[in-house]
Amino acid sequence: MSSEPRILAFDTSGPHCAAALLIGQTIAAQRHAAMARGQAEQLMPMLDAVLGEVGTGWQDLDAVAVGIGPGNFTGLRIAIAAARGLAMALDIPAIGVTGFEALRSPDRFGDPAPQIVSLPPGRRGVAAVLQRFAAGRAVGEPIEFHTPDVPGQASGIARGEGVFGYCADAIDSDLYGDRQERPPPVECEFGWNRAHGLVASIARVAALKLHSGAALPPPAPVYIRPPDAALPDTPPPAILP
Repeated sequence: MSSEPRILAFDTSGPHCAAALLIGQTIAAQRHAAMARGQAEQLMPMLDAVLGEVGTGWQDLDAVAVGIGPGNFTGLRIAIAAARGLAMALDIPAIGVTGFEALRSPDRFGDPAPQIVSLPPGRRGVAAVLQRFAAGRAVGEPIEFHTPDVPGQASGIARGEGVFGYCADAIDSDLYGDRQERPPPVECEFGWNRAHGLVASIARVAALKLHSGAALPPPAPVYIRPPDAALPDTPPPAILP
């Protein structure tokens, strides 16, 4: 690994295609395009453009990083498949980073304090998506948080923990009211352009994971709920011998 590792990060978890190149501790190049569809066609040209902007070749990369969700089902599969393919072709690690990790990091990457991290909702009728962290790691599965209160929705979330992220004040009030002592909620988003802030944070979190020496399993999508795709009514065509 070079003295200034080069990590190419990208994300298609929402209605966008975003990429950033991290060299050492600096985001050297970054691009973003809003799009509801077409990420599969736009991703590789965008990655080429980001690398070309600073004269970096594919063989110069030390790792690729990819947003693994929560997010759009098809978008997640596009980016994760690309990351795995690049990692295999270049013989470098592919590092998956969740949106929760990206929002709370790099400043809070190793924060051992128990915490609930909240992201914007992915569908109507949901106030936010929550993930519990303890000892610096995600605990349990992420859940959807509804308002007004839905019985049982906060199962698996320890009461009395601080809330960090999207709509933190409202979520803290909904979860706890004034009944318990806990750290004050901290409102936080990705800035004026969520996709830009998201992909830059994915790159920085991936660098921390790379330097930590911990195992780096192949990236896999994080889904809040199973995809709501239905099988076609017509039978598939017969396969001829």
